[in-house]
Amino acid sequence: EDAQTNFFLSNASGSAQNKIGQLLVDAAKVSLVDLHRPNEETGGVTGNTIAENPNSFVTSAKFAAFLKEKNVNVILAAASAVTKETLATLAAVVEGDKAFARVFVLVLHISGYIGAIRMGSVRDATIVKSVKPSEETFDNRYSDPFPALREWMDTHYPDMVHEAERTRIPFFVLAYHALVSYNEKYVPAYSEQRMVREGSKDFAHVPAVTLKLPNESKEWVQAQTCLRDDVCTIEIKGTRLPCLDDQDETFGDALLLLTRAKGDLRARSVPELKRTWDRADKIIEAQKGEAELFWFVAKGIQAFQKNNNGHLPLSTEIPDFHTNTDWYRELVGIYRTESTREAKEVFNTTKVLLAQYNKSVDDETLKATCERMVPNARYLAVTSYVSLSAEYVPTSAISEGPKGVLLSYSPEEGLHDPCGWYIALKVAHNFASTERRFPGGINTTAAYEADKRAVAAKFAAEPSQFTDVVDTDCNWVTSNENIMSQIEEIVRGGGGELITTAAIVGALAAQEVIKYVQQRYIPAGSLIVFDGHESLTHCVGVASK
Repeated sequence: EDAQTNFFLSNASGSAQNKIGQLLVDAAKVSLVDLHRPNEETGGVTGNTIAENPNSFVTSAKFAAFLKEKNVNVILAAASAVTKETLATLAAVVEGDKAFARVFVLVLHISGYIGAIRMGSVRDATIVKSVKPSEETFDNRYSDPFPALREWMDTHYPDMVHEAERTRIPFFVLAYHALVSYNEKYVPAYSEQRMVREGSKDFAHVPAVTLKLPNESKEWVQAQTCLRDDVCTIEIKGTRLPCLDDQDETFGDALLLLTRAKGDLRARSVPELKRTWDRADKIIEAQKGEAELFWFVAKGIQAFQKNNNGHLPLSTEIPDFHTNTDWYRELVGIYRTESTREAKEVFNTTKVLLAQYNKSVDDETLKATCERMVPNARYLAVTSYVSLSAEYVPTSAISEGPKGVLLSYSPEEGLHDPCGWYIALKVAHNFASTERRFPGGINTTAAYEADKRAVAAKFAAEPSQFTDVVDTDCNWVTSNENIMSQIEEIVRGGGGELITTAAIVGALAAQEVIKYVQQRYIPAGSLIVFDGHESLTHCVGVASK
């Protein structure tokens, strides 16, 4: 009952309000509201407090009504103030009503030097990272150029430009010419495709010739030879002389681009994107027109990738590269024009999808979402939170859905394993839920020893009620001993919320809330454990059973 026992006991000189004897939450509200005074942009903020026992309030009918009335988006529950039954009710209320689909729940456990944040949300955290691409991450399309880029590169061959400008030819343009030379010499299908295209009367409707990338050591050597002997060598009075030195930075970058590792970005594995595509398909099929706009635009980007030889839409941000000013401006203009066209293609595809599922979105909203997502398509990510009900609601009371959760426990980590600390916190919390006090909270040696024996005995007698959060493949012979030691350490903390541990755990929780709300950075996931003994923070993967 923190809301009934914590008070501000200071009355600073000149204070507008006497805070002596006032509830902590009421005094804090005044200060927080004062920090966010009304203005034209935000309109200011207001604060609401309820001086009630959190356990009785959450389990009453007033709780759901309060969430709707105040449009609550984030709930922080201090495990020290609520029982496991209260957390089960909280999870059931939030996860059982579509009106609370956006509510983000964080359960904070703290005892001594150990803290944990268990996070849950019905809604996925959909993230769009805005990252300026580098030379390595920008899809310059050198191996599969669009028409305007192909035309520019074809007219910028080393022996076509002035001698002083040869070292200014962009590295990916050199790589393109080396790739053309390699295909002409070593890829029979390339010459056949080229003859068909050049001999066609309907030239505009014949697919562009596909360039094959070298993908093994022998082919890399051949492509490197083409770069050195064909592209970077010119004939002067019957003698072939190098026009670019092997030690030149541009030559070296072109060589790297021709390798499989740094060549075609289409060949790179982007597991986050695959998960996003799979999730988009499932959510749109399940929720139809009620699905968020993010998923429809993601599906539009996926369709673009399928229709454009595996390419993602171009970014509007063009990285710097070694060339002269005029050529850089020309290339930036070419890339940005193509980026605008590709964004328009995704916009149109998404608009068709929205119509198919009868979802009404005005063009301005769709355009703004596309402008944010399409240029950053390579950096989309989705974090799915594991249900809190699966962990706190008894499995006997769950008719459908996940029953329990799994964590990956590493017994070889011993006392430093974060999952062991989380189990120890849960054991102590269960004790507190039944005894109405945290184990070790009575300041006598006898009481401490008695609590330690009682908690250890409960865990030893029925570890399954606590270990449902652990991967059952682990070695329980050694891991149980380690967890017992961790339980003893948690009991030694006596539920004391050390100011240093509380500050760090509170800051981590605030950071996760900001990520979830702003959707700009990838959240840590369902569980964070802070180990103050080692000054380490662990992001622990959680999965449903």
